[in-house]
Amino acid sequence: MTKRREKNKPRKLDISNSLAETQKEVNSKPREKNELAITFGKFCLDLAKLTYGGVFLSAIMQLSYDMSLALMYGALAIILLSVLGLVFVKIGNE
Repeated sequence: MTKRREKNKPRKLDISNSLAETQKEVNSKPREKNELAITFGKFCLDLAKLTYGGVFLSAIMQLSYDMSLALMYGALAIILLSVLGLVFVKIGNE
């Protein structure tokens, strides 16, 4: 009978030791890269390169439209896509 009572007896948990061990395990693991953020960042950088090529080709072809407006929109799109791409690559590597 005494053995049965000992089995049903609630155990005391040493929380402080287990928390310290868990924290050591978390700190010792290398940080995982967020592959989706890195891929999206690279995609945005590729779009910026393609936009630059499109703006360059449209400037060479001399089509009948407002060239300064096209260059302004193109430069704005290139800057926004480049910044967005670099931000996502940095987020993915953290």
